[in-house]
Formats: sequence, C-alpha cells, structure tokens
Amino acid sequence: MIEIFGTTYYTSWLATILFCLITVIITVIIILGLRLMSARNRPSIKKLLIVFGAFELVIFGILHWDIIVAGHQVSKMCREQGGMHIYKTVAADGMAGMSGIRGWSEYGFSYVEYVDSRGDVIRSTIINGEIVKERVDKITSQYIFKSKRENIAKIVDKSFIKKITLSVMDRDDGNVLGELIYFTIHQGWADHWVPGEYKPWKCCNKGMRNGRSVFLTGSGLIKEVVKPENK
Repeated sequence: MIEIFGTTYYTSWLATILFCLITVIITVIIILGLRLMSARNRPSIKKLLIVFGAFELVIFGILHWDIIVAGHQVSKMCREQGGMHIYKTVAADGMAGMSGIRGWSEYGFSYVEYVDSRGDVIRSTIINGEIVKERVDKITSQYIFKSKRENIAKIVDKSFIKKITLSVMDRDDGNVLGELIYFTIHQGWADHWVPGEYKPWKCCNKGMRNGRSVFLTGSGLIKEVVKPENK
C-alpha cells in the first residue's frame, strides 16, 4: 500500500518488482543485441532509454490498471461516505442485533436480543451473575444493530472492493441513528500471482480519540448512539 499525491494504491508491490525485473532482463538482452548491430543501424543510447522507459510504463499500466482505478475509486468513496456518522443519540435499557450480554451489562444494558443460527429470537440477560438465554416470539427492542456488505467491484472471480456498513436503526420508523462505513480492498490482478496468505486492506476504519488514532468498531458505534437508560 502506498500513497501518491493523496491517493492510496492498494498493492503489495512484490508482483510489480518481479515483473519489472523480468522486463529489465528482457530489455537488457534486446539492448545488447541492438548494440551488436553495425554502427550504421545501431540506435543511440538516448533512443534505447526512451524505448526502455516507455516499455516499463506500458508493463506497469498492464499490471496495475485495476489498482490504479481502484485507488481513485476507493479514495473518492472514503472521502464522501466513509467513517463514523452519528445522526441522533438515544437512551435504552437494551437493544437487538448483538449477543455478549456479559460485556453489554457492564456497559449498562439489562438485556440484548439476537437471532441465533436456527432462526430463533433469543433474549439474553444476567440474573444473579449468571447468563440466562430465553427464546421469545419476536424482537421487542426499539433499536437494532445491523451490518451490510456490498461488492463494489470484482476481479479474478473474487470480490475486489467491498463496502461494509454497520448501522444502528430505530425499528419504529426505520431511521438510521448512526452508521460506520468502511471499505475492504482485496488483491488486484498482479498480486494474485504472488504466493502466500494476505489480509485485505481497509480504509475509513480509523478515527481519532484523545489525539490518538484508534480503530472504529461496531460496538464503538453502538456506544456512541445508544446510551444506557439507567446511567
């Protein structure tokens, strides 16, 4: 990943180095072959360097056309959409869309509601220090946490750019009270040729807190929007 003139390009650059080395070797062989020609037909060093530079630019463009386009696209989307946006704060005794009542009870919620893998609605509370999970007919919380993933672009039959939207919604009117939007960027065409594991790059998932850079999370969004009713 590298930033050039305010635009971030998402690549390991290892593929570029490898391919450029190959093209340099090929070009050197061609130059040496041309220098062995007769003096009358031999091109000048200046012309050879111009041809070599143009050749390298063409190779770079072929290898990273997707990275170049994606860099500008992601920079624009991050600038216009990304980050955490708080539209309204509310107070509640609990909410739906997440589990982990132990941690949320420490925050101040008395319950959380969620849908389990079987499709049952579970209401989770803590009674006498023990976690109690109860199946209920439906979600009763007014506020709910949701996540959404969208494929923005595809390449090499895999998701290339994904937009992740985490939001807190009011179930009564459908309004979004707050949202966290960030993007993940996967390997481009050239990087797929490089062996080994990798982690997708992310943008717009960081913010400033007390003068320090911190990762923005869904739980952080919830705490910014929904305050415990009894605190």
